Amino acid sequence: MGPKARMRAYRISRRDWVGDAALMLVVGLLGLAAVFLPWANELGAGGVDFSLSKPATINSMLQTQWGLPVLIAALCVISVAVCMLLFGPRAITAVLGLVPIAAGVVFLVEAMGAFDGMGSAFRAGLGLYLTLLAGILLMPVGLASAMVGYVLRRPQPAAQARSRDA
Repeated sequence: MGPKARMRAYRISRRDWVGDAALMLVVGLLGLAAVFLPWANELGAGGVDFSLSKPATINSMLQTQWGLPVLIAALCVISVAVCMLLFGPRAITAVLGLVPIAAGVVFLVEAMGAFDGMGSAFRAGLGLYLTLLAGILLMPVGLASAMVGYVLRRPQPAAQARSRDA
């Protein structure tokens, strides 16, 4: 390719915005469901227990110190995703794309804290693994939605070129 080779122009559209919002909504619902699934299932270290139930001797996630922050973060992600779907790319919704990044960090920190708190006494449950997955997915989705929102809100290059020629 010669020195005059052009970079391929990628077009970011409202479909990208809606796709980011829909993905964010799904991951937020996954985080919400993870709060109500057992984070620890059985006594005994090692192994993975994907059971949907837990013994009566193990507290539910909302009865521990880790449940409420994850629940609040999941509800924030869901509300941001709904705002993104309803209002489209506006200046405030582009900034709200940063909320899922913070929620992803909360998910990861709380899940790691819960895992450390369990120590070797319990097997990690399905809710803990889903919380980790949701935290890992939320950070790049939030970053992508913030970038797409910024690109959709900035002035278009063609409009700038026309205004300079006038």
